[in-house]
Amino acid sequence: MDRPLQPTLGADTFHLIGKRNRYVRPSLTSSMASIRDLVGILFGTCLVGFSIGNAGMGIVAPYFINGAENTKMVITRMFEPHCAIPTIEAEIANGDASYCLEAVGVWDGIDILFLCLGLFVLLYG
Repeated sequence: MDRPLQPTLGADTFHLIGKRNRYVRPSLTSSMASIRDLVGILFGTCLVGFSIGNAGMGIVAPYFINGAENTKMVITRMFEPHCAIPTIEAEIANGDASYCLEAVGVWDGIDILFLCLGLFVLLYG
């Protein structure tokens, strides 16, 4: 009389299929793992660098918008139609304050989200 296989303490697998088709994790030295790690490091570094460069130092806005020195871009407002880059440049050229730019050092929720997401990808990705 055949008895069903019972799990036992200290045994690797308790089923015949598990013994035949053992899952083997790929080596960390494989090329796919290193490419994935490299992409994660680059993505996390870009997110952290963008967040700190935009909100903390104000070096991102002058790169994209002419005349926007010492300001930060409000990322959530950049998707609105009146926050197109030519519109912002025209407002700055007229001497008006732009709705889409803020002072350096003001951290919005999206800036903190980008910073935390980048740190998460760097530390755990």
